[in-house]
Amino acid sequence: MDLFDTDQDIAELEFQLPHLSGGAHLDALVRLAWKLHQRDSAKAIQYADQAKQAIDDAEQHHSVSNKTAVVAQKKYSARLNLVYAEVQRLKLALPQAENLAHLALQQFTEINDWRGCADTHWLLAWIAVDAGNVAVRDREYAEMAEAARRGGDLVRRDIAEAAAARWLAFSNPSLAYERWHDKFAQLANDPNPARAMWSNEFLSVLFYCTGDIANAMSHSIKTYKKALEIGQIYFAIMTANNIADELNQLNENLMALEWVQRALDLARKSSWARSIASCLLVMSETLRFINNLSAAQDMLNEALTTLAPIPSSRTYTLALYYQGNLALSRQDYDVAFESFRQLEQRAIELKLVDFKIAALRGQATALSFLEKPEEALLAIDASLSLAHEDGESFRQIEILMMMADISRRYPHLFQKTNTERAIALDYLCQALEIAESISGFVIPSRLYEMLSQEHAAVGEFEQAYLMAQKAISAREKIQNNETIARATTMQVFHQMERVREESEVHRELAITEARRAEELQQITTTLEQLGAIGCEITTHLDLNDIFQVLDRYVHSLLDINTFKVYLVDHDHKQLQMIYCVENGEKYEVSYVDLNDPTANSARCFRERLEMICDFSIEEHVTLIEGTLQTLTGLFFPLVIGERMIGVMSVESLRANAFGQREFLIFRSLCAYAAIGLDNAQTYQQLQTTQKQLVYNEKMASLGSLVAGVAHELNTPIGNGLLLASSLNEKSSDIAQKYKDNTMRRSDLVDYLDECQRGSYLIFRSFQTAADLVMSFKQVSVDQTNAQRRVFDLHKLLSDIVATMRNQFINKGVAVELSVPSAISMDSYPGSLGQVVMNLMQNALMHGFEGRSHGTLAISAGPIKKNHVMLRFTDDGVGIPPENLEKIFDPFFTTKLGRGGNGLGLSISYNIIKSVLDGDVTVKSRLGHGTTFSLILPVVVATTVNPS
Repeated sequence: MDLFDTDQDIAELEFQLPHLSGGAHLDALVRLAWKLHQRDSAKAIQYADQAKQAIDDAEQHHSVSNKTAVVAQKKYSARLNLVYAEVQRLKLALPQAENLAHLALQQFTEINDWRGCADTHWLLAWIAVDAGNVAVRDREYAEMAEAARRGGDLVRRDIAEAAAARWLAFSNPSLAYERWHDKFAQLANDPNPARAMWSNEFLSVLFYCTGDIANAMSHSIKTYKKALEIGQIYFAIMTANNIADELNQLNENLMALEWVQRALDLARKSSWARSIASCLLVMSETLRFINNLSAAQDMLNEALTTLAPIPSSRTYTLALYYQGNLALSRQDYDVAFESFRQLEQRAIELKLVDFKIAALRGQATALSFLEKPEEALLAIDASLSLAHEDGESFRQIEILMMMADISRRYPHLFQKTNTERAIALDYLCQALEIAESISGFVIPSRLYEMLSQEHAAVGEFEQAYLMAQKAISAREKIQNNETIARATTMQVFHQMERVREESEVHRELAITEARRAEELQQITTTLEQLGAIGCEITTHLDLNDIFQVLDRYVHSLLDINTFKVYLVDHDHKQLQMIYCVENGEKYEVSYVDLNDPTANSARCFRERLEMICDFSIEEHVTLIEGTLQTLTGLFFPLVIGERMIGVMSVESLRANAFGQREFLIFRSLCAYAAIGLDNAQTYQQLQTTQKQLVYNEKMASLGSLVAGVAHELNTPIGNGLLLASSLNEKSSDIAQKYKDNTMRRSDLVDYLDECQRGSYLIFRSFQTAADLVMSFKQVSVDQTNAQRRVFDLHKLLSDIVATMRNQFINKGVAVELSVPSAISMDSYPGSLGQVVMNLMQNALMHGFEGRSHGTLAISAGPIKKNHVMLRFTDDGVGIPPENLEKIFDPFFTTKLGRGGNGLGLSISYNIIKSVLDGDVTVKSRLGHGTTFSLILPVVVATTVNPS
């Protein structure tokens, strides 16, 4: 995660946010919170709170388990703590900010996130600046640079070094120039805006502290521009204040007021107390320059009140300096002295040498006006010694000039030098010597003027004239430099305004492009959503399911309160409103005559017309009883190719509720609806046809069974009748002989033997017939009832074979049954019986075609766990390889028009799969027979309706 980002980066991320979910959404929330913390603190906190809630929810539900996700959660939590800490700092709540920052540092350290550590040290350094802790500030910058180095982030390292160099420039500009100038002069135009910003900021402070105001301002403006570019509003405010201060140095006070007002507008918008106070300070100082002392005092008092929570900060120290200067301008010397005294204490605590020198100088000035020259002299001597020790050449010059002025006013306090020159002249000569030793320094004309006066006072008129000439030359040079500086400043401002105008144009173009991109994204999203809706609609084959899907989506995509679907009847005379929902309430089915001249649905169907209806102006509006009066409606035909199947409509209580977007959306929904509804109707018709075919197949199978059984019963019943008839004749004969008294013993014996044999044969014949009837009865009951029950597999197969054996005997085919007893199954015997009969019929019709003999072997046995294997093996003609994969397809038959309908094996396959919860395979070699293998569970898993 970058330390700073551009506005474009944030705009793109905010645009993507609504389309993200899960981990990507959390990542975007954290990034936005971080990127916005100096742009819009309130918004940053909103994103941070949402992200924190998401993290808390994930932890509560234990939805994060893998190591990578845990580390990511810790990183997010640490980054959010850093955001909260930064916002607290901007509100001047430093203790809270520091606690949150240390917590974030601990979290980042635990997961070795060195960039996160670097960012935390950066924040801690700024907290130290506000708290006035110089040692901690410098240490945090050093630790930031080290963490950035360990994280391989050279940008963060350079920013840390630039910030440290900036503070060094305040206290020791010469050392800062020697150590850092070359590096950051090269990085001032770096492609990375954050690195370029801090490089220019360092150069701005460096040139300001060395008196090169024009160069300082040029780099300040670049800093300001980069700060806005990367959303560093806090730093942009500070830089705008610096520009105002630099303009004051050039006596461009009105322009300075414009800049400080620009900074104040940014600060008030952000509601950051520290930034507002800084702006008020610079405003106060600028008002002092234009001699509006009363207004300046008001601004200063407000700033001091705001800064009261951070009395040790550099900003509060600067406020004391401005307060002392303002008191001198107001000639309130007691207040000035007290302000500079407090400034000295703060400067000592903060180790700010420049402020300590300024404090001593200010005290000396106030004391001199308070007629306390001795104390003033002590303060100015201390100031000079400190400036000399610290190498502050510029300040030494100012102090020596001030000492010359005091010595002129209070000569009795000073002793003459050995040269017998005036004390004031001696101080001024020392100042000139220092000034001439500074390379490139423009000696102030005032110094030459003071020297000219003092030389004249001691009779050194030639020197006085020379100094006067140099004063004129210096004044002209300074004026030229100021003119050049102003011209340079105006040029920079002009360039900046041009860049700002170009940026505004680009921003407007970007906004327009972003809106266009958003519209395209919305269209793309809608199209993707419609595609997904279409897939969902067309996957359903039940009308009610399709209605539910359509109802859900039309309400989510369109502002409606009524949704209706009409389908045309078979005679194309009426539209049947089969679905109508208004405000969540369903209405009963109703009908619309296709010739109805007032019905929009009928007109839509008749004319194949897509209609937008404004009901508020229509004269004739047909309302369903109890429904609401809607104001706008869409009526679209449901078309499949050239075939009309119905009408779909939506209605809204709002006028002009449907525009081009809604029109296109509804058109797409109707196209998908037409396909889905047509598929559902076709599927319903197919189901009806399939049920009828299955029923017909069952009846045909049962008819074949009845015919076979009838044929099978003919033999035993015929035999029984023949024997009974023979016995009847024998009985008549023996009775007649008995009447005629001609019956012999042998006749009686023969008759009794015949009766015994005949009765036995009659019994056998009718027993066989009874067995056949019982088997037929069981099979027929199973096939007609199709109920689940517990049955014996051997008994079931024996009954079926018995009822069909005669058909196989007539074809010369033997049926061998090899099924162990005691295989009990909890299944559907009727469905299994139908499969067995279909396979036997298939073998008889196809397997032994053209053959006068053969064998069908039916075997069964347990396999696996709780399963049985049932095999049907014939030694018939076999199945051609090209047909082997098609035999279970509906309507596939090689006997089309010759008694085959192609449904027997297809129905058997569906029964095995869906009813019996089993599986079936087939193996065959042409000329060597075929084997069907069924694997069936002993107990079916679920209860179904096999009909």
